[in-house]
Amino acid sequence: MKNKFIKDNIWRIVSVALCVLCVGFIFGNSLDNAARSSNKSGAVVAVLQGVVDVFSDDVTVNEDFVRTAAHYSEFLLLGFLLLLSVKTFTQKYMRNIFVALFTALAVAVTDEILQMFSDGRVADVADVVVDFSGAVTGMLIFILIEFVRRRVKVGRKKQTETKEMV
Repeated sequence: MKNKFIKDNIWRIVSVALCVLCVGFIFGNSLDNAARSSNKSGAVVAVLQGVVDVFSDDVTVNEDFVRTAAHYSEFLLLGFLLLLSVKTFTQKYMRNIFVALFTALAVAVTDEILQMFSDGRVADVADVVVDFSGAVTGMLIFILIEFVRRRVKVGRKKQTETKEMV
């Protein structure tokens, strides 16, 4: 009985688990104190600056850019995974997109609140906007992939029907 439940719901289980892991990663980063967070950002800045220097000596990568890009990227992935999870529960995911949108916003707000409890960190409304924008972008990417996937599927079905008629 238990194995049948897991077999029938494996995609739901996997997609929700990936969402939980992504949120855990986001919250884990928020709980870093200012010094540790700055060290992580500094390491990324050094790597990116090395890459940029290959192409131009005039461009400087700064820590604010890296932090903003990190926030955006984390939430882009979360938005994609949230809509994927919604789709595993209903094929009419666009009618239920508000679930993913609300969850993304709730995670973004909670993320900023958590930062208030980390030494040297503060909550910033602008980060909530960046986070939510990243999540919406991730959802738009998911919608685009689904649109293309359906078009390809319909095209294949029409080709099969045409061949069967001939």
